Amino acid sequence: MAGGAPQDNLPAEAVLVRFGISKAATLRENALVHAERLADNALPVEYALSCDYRLGHSAAEIALQSTTPNAPAYRQMRQTTVRRMNEIGLSVVPEGDREGHGRIELGPQLDDEVVKRVEAAFDPPEPNPRYEMS
Repeated sequence: MAGGAPQDNLPAEAVLVRFGISKAATLRENALVHAERLADNALPVEYALSCDYRLGHSAAEIALQSTTPNAPAYRQMRQTTVRRMNEIGLSVVPEGDREGHGRIELGPQLDDEVVKRVEAAFDPPEPNPRYEMS
């Protein structure tokens, strides 16, 4: 959780992938949607961002094996590691029942500075090997 010591269930070297450009404004919007889903289910509000991961795999391999339904819609993707998220004080944990789906935990408050640090912790956009032209 943001602000505390990272409590990860994923190893620091794990590669994380987010589909799309993942600019700060989009990350903020995605975090708000995540929190709204929790509120709709009467769960405590936590801000988070979804990501894909596969231990020991490259970003391209992760993209090709992704179970994210809209992954093929994005021309580009960005990658980072759990270590980089830890370095900015965030945790990354497995989420849900989809294999290879994780959550970058931003905490109970949505802080624009944290969102900017998350954006900066990702490598520049690269081609998404799953992209399918419509």
